[in-house]
Amino acid sequence: MLRFFPDLLDSFLEPSFLERIQRKYHYGEEQMEDLKAVAEGMLPLMTEEAFWERKEWSAPLTEKGGSGAKDKQWESVVISLGWKVDELQENYSRKGMLSECYMLEVLAGEVLLDSYGAYNRYIQENTDWHVARYHFLGSEEEFPLEMLPGILGDTVMQGAGQAMAGREVRGIICNSAFCIQPKKSVVFIAQLTKEEFIRCPGICLGCGSSHCPNRVREDSVRERLSARLADLPPHYGYGRIFGNLV
Repeated sequence: MLRFFPDLLDSFLEPSFLERIQRKYHYGEEQMEDLKAVAEGMLPLMTEEAFWERKEWSAPLTEKGGSGAKDKQWESVVISLGWKVDELQENYSRKGMLSECYMLEVLAGEVLLDSYGAYNRYIQENTDWHVARYHFLGSEEEFPLEMLPGILGDTVMQGAGQAMAGREVRGIICNSAFCIQPKKSVVFIAQLTKEEFIRCPGICLGCGSSHCPNRVREDSVRERLSARLADLPPHYGYGRIFGNLV
């Protein structure tokens, strides 16, 4: 189990990062202090609990023994911001602080998005490989969601505390519907290669390469954030507006 990427933690409160959030999610100048306050509440929790882990993964059947197999390697990767960030968001929700709930959601989503690039840099700097592409469970026939418990069991002990630089960190769990907890976590299969002309820069918004299989549209990220916020219980005012309370 590895500590979360230090460069991302170091830049989490930097004006350049917060201003990127402001532009992308259309926050006004008057909201920047609240956004920074939420980030300040998250940072010590991530510093304590956030982690990532990688483990060699067996190549899919279609890749085994195929052309160029020796120039390919596969890894299962788990990245998590930890349980305490979820608990902070739940605390905001209990207090009816839905604006802070959403701010935490976008901050967490953005730092997880940046973690793909940080993983790419780690692989390039510490191994002889680099990332060719990502594969996400449930998006391809060879990577069904049913693989998730096995990946979590192989990479991190589910639910158990693990030592990380002298600290106990709670592991990741998934339920029978394959929902991961902590919620601010990602799991994927990385396809690595030594072929210089095949490189994936990361899961990037606004990427100019329209044929990249890992390209993400900005509106799709917002849709996922909105869907996740729908799971949070609204306070009375929001409930009245959206017709959830009488």
